[in-house]
Amino acid sequence: MIWEYARNPCDPVIGPDGRAMTESNTLASLPSRRFRPLWHDERFFVLEGEPAEVIVPNPLTFERHATWSSELDAALRVIRGDVGNAEHRLSRGHTCFVIRHNEEPVGCGWASIGEWGGDGPSKSLTDDAAFVYDGFTRPDHRGKRIAPARQMHVARALRADGCTRICTTIRDDNVASQKAAMRAGYRRTDHFVRVYRMRIMGWLQSGGPPPEFLPPA
Repeated sequence: MIWEYARNPCDPVIGPDGRAMTESNTLASLPSRRFRPLWHDERFFVLEGEPAEVIVPNPLTFERHATWSSELDAALRVIRGDVGNAEHRLSRGHTCFVIRHNEEPVGCGWASIGEWGGDGPSKSLTDDAAFVYDGFTRPDHRGKRIAPARQMHVARALRADGCTRICTTIRDDNVASQKAAMRAGYRRTDHFVRVYRMRIMGWLQSGGPPPEFLPPA
């Protein structure tokens, strides 16, 4: 089993042997007593065809950001409290979607075309495939169908960009987000990523997208 390793996407990581860690490290090579990983599974959901129509009780507006701006900075701070790795993601060609209700930022999400992976290791996808990730709705606005509306809008935008395959990953224990994705037309698959969170050096992950999303070997 080959494992992929990531700590901070901007920084190199030095392994226990003093050498730089690469994206191919086996779990057996790590000193388990020091790391004692915790893990969770993230299930792949795929969208086939057009997204389902999601009716929301309150009018929402959607913004698409491909570059950094003071407007995006302010919106993310209202939604999540900080900007996280937003600038790094944008530098990789990823896109941020911001959802507003009465001009107030209430949610956001990210997407990448031709690449799977958020802040950690990535894999190339086919040119017509997209990965949607890190969706978030402000706690005081949950239960208002903002999440499925975001999934619908992002999928429509990616379709307009020529993407015929769209996938996302959702934790197995996040039932609310799974329901939101399926309400927008996503289908649950048997493919998943297992994420191991390490005490000291970061996290490991195994697995990957369904084979139809990957370029020919």
